[in-house]
Parts: sequence; C-alpha cells; structure tokens
Amino acid sequence: MENIQLKVLHIGAKNYPPNHGGTERLVYNLVTGMPEIESHVFVDWEHNHDYPRVIKLPKGIINRWKTIRKYVHKNDIGIIHLHNSKNIPLAFLLKLSGFKCVLTVHGCVWRRGEARWSLPIKVVAFILDFLAVIFLDKVILVGEHDWLSFKKFFPQKKIAMVRNGVKVGRTNQNRSHSGWVFLGRISPEKNLLNMIKAAHQLSEKLTIYGPISPPNLKYERAFLHELECSNAEWHGPVSSEQVRPILAKYRVFVNPSLTEGLPFAVLEAAAEGLYLVLSDIRPHRLLDFPACSFVDPDNLDINHLSGTTLNGEVNRAHVVNNFSVEKMLKCYLNIYRSLM
Repeated sequence: MENIQLKVLHIGAKNYPPNHGGTERLVYNLVTGMPEIESHVFVDWEHNHDYPRVIKLPKGIINRWKTIRKYVHKNDIGIIHLHNSKNIPLAFLLKLSGFKCVLTVHGCVWRRGEARWSLPIKVVAFILDFLAVIFLDKVILVGEHDWLSFKKFFPQKKIAMVRNGVKVGRTNQNRSHSGWVFLGRISPEKNLLNMIKAAHQLSEKLTIYGPISPPNLKYERAFLHELECSNAEWHGPVSSEQVRPILAKYRVFVNPSLTEGLPFAVLEAAAEGLYLVLSDIRPHRLLDFPACSFVDPDNLDINHLSGTTLNGEVNRAHVVNNFSVEKMLKCYLNIYRSLM
C-alpha cells in the first residue's frame, strides 16, 4: 500500500514567519520541525511570500469557512489544526463540514485575569472551550494549570497537555548588555507600564522589544508616555531570527504579566541561560525554574533584586528536561497519527 504523506493545515497564526507571540512560534516550530508532515498555514495578518503553502485568510467567519473548505478539498488536507479559543466557532463549522479538527488552547481566557475581557466574554469563552472538547477530535492545552482544570471534567482521550518546547541556546554568550530585558507582544496584560515605573524608581535599566498588539491607540500613548518619563528603552519588533541572539546579550529576563498560558519568550530566555523575574501567578509557578524570582504583579516590588548579580545558567538543563522542542514535536506527531 502506498505511503501517503499526511497533510495538516494550521489556522490561527497572525503572521508567518513569526516575529513575536506564542501561537506564531508554535506554528513555525510545527511546520519546520516535522518533515513527515506536509504543512499548510493560513494567517490573519501577513506572510513572507517566499514561504510555500502560506496564505492570508479573508475577513469574516463565513468567508473563512468557505475559503478553508474549498482549500482542504482541493489539497486533500487530512487534519485542520486550529489555534486559540477565538477560532472555536470556525472549528465547529469545519467539523460540521466533515473535517478532522484539532484545537490548541494557548491560554484559557475565562480562568485568567485578562485585562481586556469583560465577565460576559469570559463566560462565553468558558462555554466555547468546553464545547470544543465535546465536539472536536482533540483539544490540546499548553499550560498545566489549564489542563488540570479540563482534566476534572473530561476523559484524557479527548484532551492532552503538550508543553511548548524550545531549543537550548549557545554556551558562553557575551552578556554585553546591562539591565533587564523584556521581549514579546506589548499589551495591557503584560503589565509593562507598572514594570517601567518600578524599574525606573530603582534605577534599573529595562530594555523592551516587541510590537504593540493588538493595535490600541490609548494604550500606545500611555506606553510611550511612560517610556519618556523613565530610563527604559523600546526597540520595537524584531524578526524571529533576532530573538535568541538578542536575549543572549542580557542576564535577566522579566515578565510581569497578569496572565499567561505557557509563554515562549520565558522558555527562550531560560534556554539562553537568563535569570527569570516573573509575576507570581500559577502558570509561572508551575514552570518550576530553579533560577527565578517571583513578584506580585499588582505591586512590583523588586527592591531585593535590583543591583544584584543574578545568574540563570541552571535554567538551561530545566528546559532540556521539561520543555524540549523535540519532545513537543513528538507529542504533536503522535496526536496527528492517532487521528488518521
């Protein structure tokens, strides 16, 4: 019998290749790390036309459903892999069309302190997440905190926990840049306005990389104003190829966010041997990094950390043992194969 290559269509990445964001980096890792799979990607915003089988989706759920349905039939796609809870209604339409659908939830809106979402939206998100487990072929959680909640209600054959994975960086990096670094999407949930104030009060230099996302003029003005009143610097978005070399130049990575699923930026910083200063929320605690300090996101007291020499080299081994990209890819490949 002829060995037919499995084809998987990914939906949910904003752009390809990625700049920032866990969804984008996961999709990129799955596409580039699985030669056994013929991967296709539909993006929301933009893509580099040098990459094959990457297409921008139209706006509107019905238009997207029609476009995807036609594309899947034409290209003989075996599995549609959707990312993030916002795509659950689209996933339902695709499932009703007879396609095999997998969903990766990168963080549950309803169980976290999302600054931009109201209580009614959280209730709707809660209902959608649980309906997804019932109707879709497989739901994958990247965060242990979220997985433990789902596990109470559903059999494990319907859900899976697959931690995000990264490669370990080079040894003996040149830590040429002073101060602390944040790299990722800049949004209200990341709590950077308070972090800039806290760092400035203690004369700790903070360097920030990443785009302001989602577009929010009011927040952007507040962010730029806070930068002007501090010694923090913002260097804007960087390409995916620049992320790890930039991180390797620093000693301390800070993520004071109010909410998280399983942040790629934290894993990548740890893989480069940086010390971690993280907000004291359960998703961060469950990462269990050995070279890490926790701060209250509502009261960013970093007095005991400012000016000290912090070393995060031991975090490398923790990444290898718990967050390796090889282990992540193997888990996803096994899930794909189990559905065919």
